[in-house]
Amino acid sequence: MSELDVAKEKIAYLKVWLGILLVTDISTFGWLVSNVDTSAALLLWAGVVVVLALTFGISSSIENGRSQASSRTLDEYSDIDALRLCREL
Repeated sequence: MSELDVAKEKIAYLKVWLGILLVTDISTFGWLVSNVDTSAALLLWAGVVVVLALTFGISSSIENGRSQASSRTLDEYSDIDALRLCREL
């Protein structure tokens, strides 16, 4: 498996977990908004902490992805793929 394929697989894997975090964050926030009148204060504060933690996790994973993407440019990956194709010929 070439380095380009490995990078694509890592990106796909990270996108799955980012999607799971995002859906969980939105769902928890929606629960907070809809149950603000009926839930106990402790449960609401726990929900706020969970929403903040998930939001922090999402933003840090996006920043981590940006820093990894900047360490290796797309041109480098295309050069690697081009070299692999030349070797196959």
